[in-house]
Amino acid sequence: ERFNHRAQLAVYVLLMEENYKEAVDHALMWYTGNGSPSIIPMGAVEKKHIVQARNFLAAALGKETLPNVLQDQRTCSYCCQKDRCMALHKLIEGGNSTSSGLG
Repeated sequence: ERFNHRAQLAVYVLLMEENYKEAVDHALMWYTGNGSPSIIPMGAVEKKHIVQARNFLAAALGKETLPNVLQDQRTCSYCCQKDRCMALHKLIEGGNSTSSGLG
């Protein structure tokens, strides 16, 4: 399973905990190629990281700034937001493939 799948599950878990007022420590992921669901443990650390990322992004948006580009080929190659991030980097910051670290 990829990190972004676990992150998405953690977001759903946090939403469920908020909505139902109950702790959720597992999530169910069904990868279509597997043929069966996987039970994924959701620890407090994973949920904490999602809340921290949300708070970081909310603070940046509140200041009308964007977080810095990571400039990490390995991390960015798996990111589902890479295209949007690079477009914003180019349009707003005047960046290019070299300044993004992906060129």
